[in-house]
Amino acid sequence: MSAVDSTEWPVFPASFHTGLVTRRFFESWAFYTERLGFRTADEGGDWVRLVHPSGGQLLLLQQETNAPVAELVSAVEPRGVWLTLDVPEPAMLAGELRDAGCEVEAIRENAGWGRGLWSLSDPDGVRIFLRRRETGVGRSQHGEKILTA
Repeated sequence: MSAVDSTEWPVFPASFHTGLVTRRFFESWAFYTERLGFRTADEGGDWVRLVHPSGGQLLLLQQETNAPVAELVSAVEPRGVWLTLDVPEPAMLAGELRDAGCEVEAIRENAGWGRGLWSLSDPDGVRIFLRRRETGVGRSQHGEKILTA
């Protein structure tokens, strides 16, 4: 698990990232790096910051640490939390994940979540959606022009 520097990842560090407390720290770290393509950006004993080629960043914090915020010490229940990862070919990645032993399912097109969406869970049960990365200029739900990466 090699470290990442700012020359490799022009979005590093991002102004917004997600943090997850995990009871399976090393298993989760391996899952995100070996299965989903994240790279290790920084680590500090009981935490690790991961960066994805899409620009997404994730901080994993080991459960039962001396975290400065008490609510983070044992906050491992993933209820109401999900991650969406934009990738070039979600169906291909879903197949690779299945071949590696992950349970991955396709989401029905008429379910209101868009087309070509796949779903799986990380070692702590956090739901992850794989979605096709769109590029170019699009429109927000309010009609404004937005740039997409």
